[in-house]
Amino acid sequence: MPYTPAPTLVDNESLTHTWFQTLKTNIEAAFDHNVQPADITWPLVLDGPIDFSDFTFLNLTNLGTVHFADKYASIQAAINAANAQGGGIVLLGPKSYSVSSTIDMQSGSVGNHNVQLIGCGRSSVIQATAPFTGTEVITVANQTSSAANRMVLHNFQINLSGVSAVDGIQTNNVEECIISYIYITNAPQYGIVLNRTIETICEYCDINLSTAATSGILINANTADSKRLIIRHNRITGINNENQRMYMRLSPPPNSIIANNIMDAMAEEKTGIYINDDAGFNITDLLITDNLIFRDNLSLTDTLGRGIVCEGNAAANFSMRGIRIVNNVIYNVGQDAIAVLGAGSPSTGIYSNFTIAGNVIRLPGRDGIRLRQNCTRMTVTGNNISGPNARAQSGFAIRLSQASSTYKPTWITVHGNVMTWVSLQDGITAPQYAVNSGANCDKCLAVGNSAKGFSAIPPYLLPGLGSSIGENVNS
Repeated sequence: MPYTPAPTLVDNESLTHTWFQTLKTNIEAAFDHNVQPADITWPLVLDGPIDFSDFTFLNLTNLGTVHFADKYASIQAAINAANAQGGGIVLLGPKSYSVSSTIDMQSGSVGNHNVQLIGCGRSSVIQATAPFTGTEVITVANQTSSAANRMVLHNFQINLSGVSAVDGIQTNNVEECIISYIYITNAPQYGIVLNRTIETICEYCDINLSTAATSGILINANTADSKRLIIRHNRITGINNENQRMYMRLSPPPNSIIANNIMDAMAEEKTGIYINDDAGFNITDLLITDNLIFRDNLSLTDTLGRGIVCEGNAAANFSMRGIRIVNNVIYNVGQDAIAVLGAGSPSTGIYSNFTIAGNVIRLPGRDGIRLRQNCTRMTVTGNNISGPNARAQSGFAIRLSQASSTYKPTWITVHGNVMTWVSLQDGITAPQYAVNSGANCDKCLAVGNSAKGFSAIPPYLLPGLGSSIGENVNS
């Protein structure tokens, strides 16, 4: 017999993971005990608008159904119905949905908001099948001047094993959206692409990359009004062997946070978090904190894999300012653990006001921290750096350098760092210096550091104009 009465949700109930799990449990229990197979078809539409002003649900009292045979059509029709009524929740059941076309959260409408696609965890699977029409499985986009507001994707799996050159999720022109607890498997290209976002959150997602994938998460600010993006508590894994691919490739908007993410079992020649200015806008006021980037094994051919990189585009000539790289753990990468690689000329591309602090760096393949061209007015403090790994190249704990005297690093303060260089195998010679600039840095200071295992005494080289070496502890 049909389920009677319809489930009722309490007004003003908080939007939390516990809320979703309770809703899932209650609905599944009701269906198991009260509904015959012919009585209901997933997905379901939960009627009513959603007020996100304080992240609560309002007036969600009626449960309706949408009955279609084709699985893609049933999901899209449910989303269309929610859009038509000004908002609602589409619930995916604990089953697999084969889709061969992009699911559109806007369903061709303009200005509709408050639509949510919610599953029952990994058991709700959207399976992309070939031939696939579209470039992503789910799109949240509004091509007009009005952003797609307050959309939510939550708690389901996207399986991309049957397609190529297809992304999991792509947004464009969105505001106050949430992407959470999404499980993306076998991503052949990008897991999640975030274009032009305002006050949007991507959190608790688990992205598995295939051998041909480009990046787990790609961010393009795209427009000057993009701001306040939060990428947190995500996990990215993969077995990609392509040269110079990134687990996260980001051109984030101002006032963004990249925090508590895990780049697990890093593949050969991969970079964990790669920040660049290719989107055509300056990158400012960014916090990169408490991320874990590591790999268990390191091929002797891996000379390019890095942990966190901020790299300028010489052709773009934009700037990075106010970047904080703090409290990250980076283990066993092929080259530099943290690198700020400026580009362009001082008149067009400045990399300034960075704080690199409190990071734990173990077994880098080359430098622990490297600051290059056009880096200025930066603080490197309180980091714990130990190495090298078995693939050690000619590196230092901290390197301030540029190949020529043009556009050299300036006004860099290095203090309070603990640097230990211990050879892990025969044939790896300890470097001379813990902190080294050659002759190509000016007005730099090294003071209050502790260094052990370096061949030079003292293990600091800062001969540039106006540079100084203060009191340090060396052994």
